[in-house]
Formats: sequence, structure tokens, C-alpha cells
Amino acid sequence: PEHDVFLESFWIDKTEVTNKQYAKCVQAGVCTRPQKSGSWTRNNYYDSAEYAYFPVINVSWGQAVSYCKWVGGSLPTEAQWEKAARGTDGRVFPWGDEYIPGAANDKQSFGDTREVGS
Repeated sequence: PEHDVFLESFWIDKTEVTNKQYAKCVQAGVCTRPQKSGSWTRNNYYDSAEYAYFPVINVSWGQAVSYCKWVGGSLPTEAQWEKAARGTDGRVFPWGDEYIPGAANDKQSFGDTREVGS
């Protein structure tokens, strides 16, 4: 149920973690490779330079925690995530109250991922 929650200030990334960013953690020996290297429509997704700036996918919660610790952060709490997504005005979507096809970087909108920040 909707209720007021007070949060201390926090930092949350504006965009998804890219394959290139995550690969640096793997190369450092801190993170493990994603569970699958392909995406929904691309067999060679994680290892391809063509998709270096696309969001890393197929990582578990534990892998995400390892990455966040490595960069000096943490996964957001549920309250932080909702605050970041809804903003201070309680909007339904991060961009407002109306659904905009293609506004999210996901399979449903595009059939696969797109470059981070696009």
C-alpha cells in the first residue's frame, strides 16, 4: 500500500551498466561472466565489440551485487528504486504518467536491447 517513506540522500546511476563496464569487473577477477553470452536475438552479445555500450544482461542478483561493490556502490533498496523511478511527484513511469512505447530499453519495446542512453 502507498505510504510515506523518508530516505536519506542517495546516488543511483542514470543508465544501465554496459557490457564494457561489466567486462572490466570480470577482467579484474571480481565479477564472473554473465550466465549466457547471447541476448534474445543476438548469439554473440556480451563478447562483441559491437554491443560494448549496450546493457549487460543475464547476470544474477549476486553478480550485480559484486559489480556494485567493485565500483564502490550498492544495489538500490526497494524504496530507493521506487523513488528514482517515480520521482518526487509519484508518476507511474520514470518519464511521466502515460505509457510511451519504446521508452524502455527492453525486449518488449524493441525485440532486444538498444545502446545505453539511446
